[in-house]
Parts: sequence; C-alpha cells; structure tokens
Amino acid sequence: MKHIAVIFEGSLKNITGLVNAVFNRVQHLKSVSDFTIDVYDILSYPFGLTKLIHKPSKYAKKKTVEIEGLTVNILWRKDLLFDDIINYKLHKKPLYLDRYLKQQVPLFSKYDLISAHAFVGAKLAHMVHERYGTPFFVTWHGSEIHSLMPSWHYQINTTRKIMGKAECNFFVSKALKDCAEEVFGSYKNDVLYDGIDPIFYRYDEGERLNLREKYQVKGKKVVAFVGNLKPVKNIVSLPPIFDTIVENYHQPIEFWVIGSGEERNIIEELTTSKPYHVKLWGYQQKETVADLLQCVDVLLLPSKEEGLGLVLLEAISCGANAVGSNAGGIPEVLGESDTFDLDNQFVENISNRIVYYLNNKIEQPLKPVFSWEKTAKKEKEYYDNIMI
Repeated sequence: MKHIAVIFEGSLKNITGLVNAVFNRVQHLKSVSDFTIDVYDILSYPFGLTKLIHKPSKYAKKKTVEIEGLTVNILWRKDLLFDDIINYKLHKKPLYLDRYLKQQVPLFSKYDLISAHAFVGAKLAHMVHERYGTPFFVTWHGSEIHSLMPSWHYQINTTRKIMGKAECNFFVSKALKDCAEEVFGSYKNDVLYDGIDPIFYRYDEGERLNLREKYQVKGKKVVAFVGNLKPVKNIVSLPPIFDTIVENYHQPIEFWVIGSGEERNIIEELTTSKPYHVKLWGYQQKETVADLLQCVDVLLLPSKEEGLGLVLLEAISCGANAVGSNAGGIPEVLGESDTFDLDNQFVENISNRIVYYLNNKIEQPLKPVFSWEKTAKKEKEYYDNIMI
C-alpha cells in the first residue's frame, strides 16, 4: 500500500477556497484508491510583536484536529513580524520560514509521494525531494500564480525551480495553466478541475420557499455576491452594478454580499444611503451558504483575477443563474455569453445580463468536467504511474 503526504497552508477557521478544495480532493482520492493519505497543514501562531496584530488560532497547540472526517496534522510555525515584512511587503526571501521548513523535512522521509498545494506547501515538498528524492506534485489554485508582480523575484524564481522539479504541476483551470506558462515557462503541466461539494444542490420547492420566508425575501428577487471582500474580487464594482440593476428592474429586489474581508467598508460606505437594501452577511459556514443560495436568483462574480470560480458552480447547482467577468477560469465555467470584459462597459453589460435572468429564468448547464470523481480518477492515474 502506497503512502502519500498532502501538504498545504490554510486557515482551518474558515473552510473555504483552497482548504475546501484540498479536503474534497483527499476524500475523493481515498474513495477511488487504496492509498494511505496523511494530511498536513502549515499553520502560523503569533510570536513576538505579531501578538499585538494577530489573534492565536482556536486550534493553538493542537497537533492534530478532526475536520469533516479527515485527520489534519498541524505543523506550527512562528508568525514573525520581521519575516512578514520581508516576504509579503518587500517580497524578498524570508529568513525564518526557510529555516523552519528545513526542520520539517525529516517528517516526510518515509512517504512514497507528496501532493502539495500552493507556494508554501510546494516549497516544503521541493525540499523533501532535494533531500530524499521523493517525487512530488503541486496543485496551484490561483493568487500564487496570477497575482505575482514582475518585481517579486524571490517568489517567481522559487516557483520556477519548484515547477521544474515537480512530476506534474496541476492547475484548477486552463486559464491559470496558460498564465503560469506565460510567466514561468512550460513544464509538465495539466488541469485538474475542482468539483462541486455534494452539499450544494437544489432543495425541493417547499424547503426553498421556507428559506425565502426565513430570510425575509419571499416575493423578492435576490442578487448576490459570495466570496472574500478583497481587491482582486473587484468589490468596488458591486455598488454601481446594484445601481444599474435597480434602474432597469422595477420589481422588489434585494442584494446580498456574503463574505468577509478588508473591503467590507467599501460596500458599507457606498450603499448606506441607497434606496434599496444591501444585506452584508459576513463570513458564513458552507452549510449556511448552501441554504442562502437556495434564495438567490442571480449570483455575480466580477473578479479581476480568478483561478476558477467554484462558487459559480455551487450557485448553479443550487438553482441560481450566474454571471461574471471575463477573467481567469470564469469563462470555463460560464461560457462566453455570461462573462464580460472588464472595460468601460462592464457594469452596464453585466447588469443587463443580470436583469435578463431576473426576467427570464433559464437553466444554465453544468459541464460534466467539474466532477470530484473524475478529478480523483485522473489524479490517481498520475500517482499510479509514479509509484509502480
């Protein structure tokens, strides 16, 4: 029986995005293989001056936690203000992080293969490969590829070295793969699409009606954004889109913003005095998001960059229509007719499409390629070829 280590770095407080994808990948890979799979999460804890800035994790000092049926081994590292400044502000080689990762390498000496996710996980996997020759694969999810600036020489050069040594680099969309090849060059690359968590499906009509009553939107249309409130998500475009929709749709309507992040204040400031209602939900567990999506008529994702846009698949699965920007992997999910260029006409064009869906309920097809089962089988084939 082959022994695999999965390594990633991500908050266990909010099981979304990359962390949610890792958990689903592991669970489905287990279902189609006899691999023994151990999961490792690199989590930081505030140390020194960072204690004044960051709160400690609720899992502080725990070595393992059980989440969604998986045992997660936690590798704790110090969150040092000096390293944060060097890495995230100056984009230079962090001093402590590299030393810390080298200390973790012996933990992985007995594994047959390593599956790493994103930059820090990939860096550790590369170090293990350099010492023990262990084959490794890396999955790149988005921002660590599409949001790099040309001046970030450390990240770019290190990522290029890692990609060159990986058995294969997986990307969550063709667009992300193309972006990576343009920046880093062509190595052994492939696309492994994310699937849809089974919690996201269309409930029966009675339950959907009850949820509309519960959330006080019975008799109204709901247009929603779901995601992190960060600049890359193009949050500043939401208020003008809401304005334009209201100008052209004259029936009862409500706007929901589901998620948390640094740009929440933008939504609050720009929508406070509007003649329509904008509800800010903050971060919600995925079970609640699944309930909320039963009430959503149209979901919009106006991102400047996007690895894939999994929330679009989730919304459509729950019975909503979805539209987005022509960025990253979004067109791979929605197609050309429901994605719009981020130009001077973007707000008008996407708003018109939303109004069209508010007036005309049309089912959007889900492409069969977005399947965790298919992804797991493809991933297994890669690993089987290496661990003969």
